[in-house]
Amino acid sequence: MKRGASELFRQSLALDDIVVEAERRARARALVLRHGWNASAYQILNPGLRLWFAERGDAVAGYASFHDTWVIAGAPVCAEWRLDSVSRELERTASMLGARVVYFAAGRRLARSLEQDRHHVLRVGAQPTWNATSWTSIVKRKASLRAQLNRARNKGVVVTEWPARIAERNGTLEQVRAKWLSARGLPPLHFMTESDTLGDLRDRRVFVAERGSQGVVAFLVATPVPARDGWLIEQWPRLRSAPNGTMQLLVDAAMRAFAAAGAKYVTMGLAPLSEHAGQL
Repeated sequence: MKRGASELFRQSLALDDIVVEAERRARARALVLRHGWNASAYQILNPGLRLWFAERGDAVAGYASFHDTWVIAGAPVCAEWRLDSVSRELERTASMLGARVVYFAAGRRLARSLEQDRHHVLRVGAQPTWNATSWTSIVKRKASLRAQLNRARNKGVVVTEWPARIAERNGTLEQVRAKWLSARGLPPLHFMTESDTLGDLRDRRVFVAERGSQGVVAFLVATPVPARDGWLIEQWPRLRSAPNGTMQLLVDAAMRAFAAAGAKYVTMGLAPLSEHAGQL
């Protein structure tokens, strides 16, 4: 009996932990949907990242802890006028716990604040951005892009947007993702390159490329950048059998859908070591 009671107590504690974590993630999601300005803002909700909340409850940051360093994913998510004070509070909290703070993909708003007095800003890459409403004119100007789109279409590739209720934890999409990962030379990095995004698609958009009887050959996951009415193209797994032009056709479908909704900010995220891109 004692052993049984002890096991029930441990299960109860584990359930409490799950409930608390779910509540924390719900709070974080609400803040991201209200204040998420960095392209990486929504990614703090991905599996594996820890969450820190400001004392006022009006700001959140996602981070990974490595030894005595907190690596912050992007910047704290909060109202712009609070950014400096929130980042200072975050750094004080880390310091009290014996850790220092490093911001990765901080973005220009936080970088301006940090480089004034307490941090060295190091450029590690660039982040290309597009105005979705200009996409059709870009396609008209780029003959090479039109050629890739036509290659995929001529091979019978068709792209459609799948609703979250169908795409979430979808077995076919999971298989494509698994095969794509198995062909990579390195294991998944996680942190801000998390491949496991199909478990929660409430706010994301998923575009799927299918080819006749072969079925799904690739898909694209887009993540919101709420405060900019924009989108981050976060992931685009594909099979080796996907015809040339399939990824361009996916991006084209996504861009046209974003433009129809009035989005003027779209990015594929950080291009490491690049110096050629729009502003972050």
